[in-house]
Amino acid sequence: KPNQTKPNQTKPIMPSTFTCAISGELCTDPVVSPSGHIYERRLILSKLAENGNCDPFVSDRPLSEDQLITLVGAGGATGDDETSIKITPPARSAAPTMSGLLQLLQKEHDALLLELFDARQALEETRMELSQALYQNDAAVRVIARLAMERDGAVAKLANANFDTSSNGVKDEGSSMQVDEGKQEQVSSAASDVAIKAKINDDDMAIMVDTWKKLSKARKKRSPTYPTFEELSKYQTSSESNLTNLHRVNKPHITCLVSVPNSNLLISGGKDKCTVVYNTQTKTIVSKLASAKKEITCLDANDKIVVIGSADGTARVFHLSDDGSNYELSGTYANFNGDACKGVSIHPTGKYIFVLSSAKNKVVFCNDRLEELAIFGSDDEETDANYDPYTCIGMHPDGLILSIGTTKGNLKILDLKSQKFASILSDGHSSPVTSVAFSENGYHFASSSAEVVVVWDLRKLKIVKTLNNDENGVGHVNSVQFDLSGKYLAYAGEKSSRICVVKDWDKIASFDGHGKAVTSVVWGDVSSSWFATAGLDKTIQIFSR
Repeated sequence: KPNQTKPNQTKPIMPSTFTCAISGELCTDPVVSPSGHIYERRLILSKLAENGNCDPFVSDRPLSEDQLITLVGAGGATGDDETSIKITPPARSAAPTMSGLLQLLQKEHDALLLELFDARQALEETRMELSQALYQNDAAVRVIARLAMERDGAVAKLANANFDTSSNGVKDEGSSMQVDEGKQEQVSSAASDVAIKAKINDDDMAIMVDTWKKLSKARKKRSPTYPTFEELSKYQTSSESNLTNLHRVNKPHITCLVSVPNSNLLISGGKDKCTVVYNTQTKTIVSKLASAKKEITCLDANDKIVVIGSADGTARVFHLSDDGSNYELSGTYANFNGDACKGVSIHPTGKYIFVLSSAKNKVVFCNDRLEELAIFGSDDEETDANYDPYTCIGMHPDGLILSIGTTKGNLKILDLKSQKFASILSDGHSSPVTSVAFSENGYHFASSSAEVVVVWDLRKLKIVKTLNNDENGVGHVNSVQFDLSGKYLAYAGEKSSRICVVKDWDKIASFDGHGKAVTSVVWGDVSSSWFATAGLDKTIQIFSR
């Protein structure tokens, strides 16, 4: 008969009791998650409400109550089968009969279990940080020993060498900036007020100049694709492109955001001391970089490396592993006297990194492992009346010009080819500069402050347009960014984000959606088919067609 069981056929045996993965106690209402962990229903629901619907044991996997599957003992939960085994709750110790007191004790017990679980996770993170710190200390000791040996060798050679003083002369091979003759006198006067302490060696300079020549020639042949203003105005976000769980919920602020168009990567830094690498195509978290001791202040990245600056006064560089599965810490720079790292920028070659500090106003030129190669500094002391701390940095797409914003609203233009500050622009802002960005066309760049966005012409060193200077603006501006075609300029502030058409500045599209101030705006790909914003409301919103 169909319902009869064959003699050699047995039913699968299910356990009659289950143990909660959080509390370690027997479950009275067991459920299982897609990751295979078994929980007490009330405990896992409390945990999901606390961490923003994330699996406690798989941090990058979302988990909702609908995904939980109820478990039953052998024979099922209906009790129709004679072999059905009902799960018996663990015996409770004798307690007062007052129901309110029992409920209070149960809640305190649950809270204690959840706190113990968080404490264990924090302990594991602390152990990893300690291990990394010990490794960095050992590496630093070895570097110091090597440098001491090189110094002793150099001193010995110096004692036996005869120098020709004429070899110390420096030949000026010209500047990479093309400035109108009418501005030349102003540029020379401004540059003379700044002392430069830099010495980029000939090999490194030759590499950068060669890259500059290639990129400047290639720019003239570019024919980028980009959407029309009408198409761009219709960009919108959706629930799937509204990222809310990338950073910890107890410190939700996202402070900075960068994109890597060739790799579909979106990288965010937050107040939770963590940097998250997110793939917008696969909609997955590629890596979480959690080596900083304080909040992340600045970011830059390409398809091979991620550079992070933090408020603990350290810049860190992570390289993509050989198998492409994760990022590995490969270098640090911390010579900031405890001051926060104000900016990082990767050179177009990918071989060099510029790090910015307001301590002594230094621009540090490093290799891709953050080993110091040269320093551009100022003679101004922090106690001087004219001391103007640096706030942000931006690099020209050809890689030989840097623009540096200051607290007093000035912009310093550093020409790397001549290794001189070519100009100081002081007529655009009256408050600290918050962001600087260059256009791919090579001659426009934009800067922002609390009150306005200023667009400059690099050739004439004059203001082309001032934006956000009316009551309908975005308020305090935190970020500016040109798209890769150079046709659109995006800026974001405490109220919303705006995109305007370059040279047709009155065409402006507004984009809302954040509950708090927007801290960053970035363009996604080379065709400007999407852009993203990040805010203090812990969310990243992706706008597309």
